[in-house]
Amino acid sequence: WTLLYDTVYRHSNRQHDTGTGASSIALVSRDRPKAWLTGFAGLQALGLIAAGSAAGMGVPYYATVAAGAAQQAWQISSVDLNNSADCMAKFASNKWYGGILYNNNPYHTAIA
Repeated sequence: WTLLYDTVYRHSNRQHDTGTGASSIALVSRDRPKAWLTGFAGLQALGLIAAGSAAGMGVPYYATVAAGAAQQAWQISSVDLNNSADCMAKFASNKWYGGILYNNNPYHTAIA
């Protein structure tokens, strides 16, 4: 999750990173940034599914993981990485991902 939102955030400041010589995934992935973002989101979803399986979580847990993955898919597909304002808006939308995934954890634990 951090790799995804930080990469979107860094796209809003690519010129700054280039000018200062800083290195970021936004610069490294410049040829195919959405493919990188999709890979990060996919690996995270697979990790959450594996963790849920190992912990014996129920269907509501997986529904929450799917909802979080859908939020990330919307973010990746709709972000304009050449528009700093849109990058910042998508970066800020990560509060919804956190709310979807992490605010539901006690519920999943109680019914697992």
